[in-house]
Amino acid sequence: MSWSRAGCSIKIFGATTVGLYGPGWWTYEASHELIARYPDLAWDFVMAVLKTNPDELTQATLAAGPIEDLLVAHGPYLIGRIEQKVRLEPELREVFRNVWKSKMRPDVWARLQELLR
Repeated sequence: MSWSRAGCSIKIFGATTVGLYGPGWWTYEASHELIARYPDLAWDFVMAVLKTNPDELTQATLAAGPIEDLLVAHGPYLIGRIEQKVRLEPELREVFRNVWKSKMRPDVWARLQELLR
């Protein structure tokens, strides 16, 4: 199964209650493992899901989930890549506007906010 196909089941997770181990729970667990250990692969996973033209719920789930978690854990490493991607694909701004600050470093948050203006 491809990452993009697997990632689409985040839509299922996004529609379930967090904490209930519904059918999409494995994608949540897999994304957290990728984020913790393999940020480059996690970034590729997020981009593959976004290439499937997901609906708004899935985009919001990605933003407030894996993307936010990536920025909290690996923000200084990834922010340049995010800035480049959003400049090349301005339609991604809407996805990144759904990212919350959470425990993100202030400098990473400031760069993201500047990018989204």
